[in-house]
Amino acid sequence: MSVLYNLLDGSADNAKFEDECRAIIGNQSYVLFTLDKLIYKLVKQLQAVAADEMDNKLLQLYEYEKSRKAGKLMDSVYYENARVLLHEENIYRLGCSFTPCHLSIQLTDNVIEKPEAFAVSMDPNFTAYLHNDFLSVFPGKKEPHGITLERY
Repeated sequence: MSVLYNLLDGSADNAKFEDECRAIIGNQSYVLFTLDKLIYKLVKQLQAVAADEMDNKLLQLYEYEKSRKAGKLMDSVYYENARVLLHEENIYRLGCSFTPCHLSIQLTDNVIEKPEAFAVSMDPNFTAYLHNDFLSVFPGKKEPHGITLERY
């Protein structure tokens, strides 16, 4: 532990820390003496997230969606709101569970599927038949009884 404290307080440099880790643990100490580089990069990423306006908006959106219903996050609503903020950018879904320690990262579909309305022209005779015979409601008109089409 004293080797780690020396690295953290600045009295030992990275090369000395690496040498002492190898002396204590052996060749498998690579993960331990590269941990400081990982922590440094993680802190840089967190600083970048804190400074970026879009990241702050996304964090606020997450907090808002989380507070809307106690304990329930509506994925579809959250996704659509994030899509409004991000427009054409990729959206990644991060999931974390602690019972079995598990982290998942998923790229969500970037396709916005909205049905397009197509212009369709109908024959005027068919339009009149449709509106007069099927879509109109007359209280005095009786429905035909019996089979209208024969089955073979």
